[in-house]
Amino acid sequence: MRILIVGGGIAGLAIANLYKNKPNVAVHLIEKSDGWKTSSTSLYVTSNGMKVLEHMGLGDQVRSAGYIVNERVVYNTKGKTILKINLEDLWHRSNPCVCIKRKDLHTVLANDIGNAEVNFNLTTESIVEDGNHVIVTFSDGKQAVYDLVIGADGVKSTTRKELLGDVPMRLIANQVCRFIIPKPASISAWTLFLNNKGHFLIIPVNDKEAGCYVFNKNNDKVAKENYLDPFKNCCEPVNEIVQNWKPEDAYWSSLEELDPIPQYGKGLVAFIGDAAHAMPPYMAQGASLGLEDAWVMYHLLEEDANLKTLVERFTAHRKERVDWVRKCNQNREKLSNLPYWVSSIGLKLVGKKNWTAEYKPLVKIPFEK
Repeated sequence: MRILIVGGGIAGLAIANLYKNKPNVAVHLIEKSDGWKTSSTSLYVTSNGMKVLEHMGLGDQVRSAGYIVNERVVYNTKGKTILKINLEDLWHRSNPCVCIKRKDLHTVLANDIGNAEVNFNLTTESIVEDGNHVIVTFSDGKQAVYDLVIGADGVKSTTRKELLGDVPMRLIANQVCRFIIPKPASISAWTLFLNNKGHFLIIPVNDKEAGCYVFNKNNDKVAKENYLDPFKNCCEPVNEIVQNWKPEDAYWSSLEELDPIPQYGKGLVAFIGDAAHAMPPYMAQGASLGLEDAWVMYHLLEEDANLKTLVERFTAHRKERVDWVRKCNQNREKLSNLPYWVSSIGLKLVGKKNWTAEYKPLVKIPFEK
């Protein structure tokens, strides 16, 4: 079986990794960049994603490269505790979650893809199904034939556009920023600071560094150099971070949600990760759902090698779970847009109950014995 993977992100590399020891499978991965390039940001891998990595034999490497997160804490910007959750209780296992630099997780995955053929600076120009095969024309003018094409090329997926056209995206925020800082001595957990103007999240990514994610509710009207102004005179360590940060060192992006698509692919072309179900990070499930997608697709092909029914079977296995995450995501989005005094009261009264209920269906991963 010859498989083309379009996109060398987390989901695409996970598929390549899972097939590294299969002598009857040839994997060809193409990446539009000129090398393994990732943003200098943090990535929070929740327990379900870590379980997939553990089954792949990469759990210890990821924990060593990242930072084990066993607690979530929410403060107001004066430093008063609003909510505290033990993640081991929430996920029913020890050391459940890890925060890691995106490039470090990428490196762990990329270093373990066996004999997969990798080409950089390459994209697809056309994807045409022909009976039991897919004919792909590449941006360099060459053609090749595959049994299966997997679009793992992210939120702006060209593979998805080739098959489905332009799928609408819902714009949630024009800009948010992410950046890496020296790890504050006081931060040892997933730590969120809230006020009426925005959210400031800090999570350690290793023993020396932490990742920050900042959302200014006035994001469409403020210059980048003033983006962190709502957190001036906040409690420490936020105030010190605001005083010393440089907007040019941050990674800036919009927040968007892909409209639900009825099926994660078409014919012999399947979509995984953000290409199938991109959504903002309120539930922190982007990486974990992408890892799960790779895990599920691998197992479906192990159970039944009929590629003609793969997309249908894959969609049936994933849609309910993805739709649940999207629903919870949207609920959290609504909560984040409420006045601070309303959301803080809600978090105090029912935050632990709600978060536990939201993650409960995700505790056990697909095909987990």
